Amino acid sequence: MGTHITEAEYVNQLQALLERCAAEGTPTEKAAELEFGLTVRFRLGDDFPLERTAALWKIRRSFNEERDRIGHGVAGPLSVIIYNFRLFFLIRRLRKAFLTVLSADQVRALLDG
Repeated sequence: MGTHITEAEYVNQLQALLERCAAEGTPTEKAAELEFGLTVRFRLGDDFPLERTAALWKIRRSFNEERDRIGHGVAGPLSVIIYNFRLFFLIRRLRKAFLTVLSADQVRALLDG
């Protein structure tokens, strides 16, 4: 893992990114991808390979889509419990998928901070 920006620099860059995306009317999906890339660079280093970041984004995008699918129709206390149960297993699958691109230490750094 290469050089890292400080948390304050990350927050400043994230705020600037979000403001720029809002001002330019960047589509939500593209803004999320840019934010994810910034987070990867913050957590894993400035020199983390772009092709691996792209592979991670593909996994994350798939996670987001599945998370949104399991969230449809959630109403009432039992549905919330079922949603949380499904989300727990979905997150476990995300970690496993990230392990196809990252080492276990890198997955912890990315997801756990």
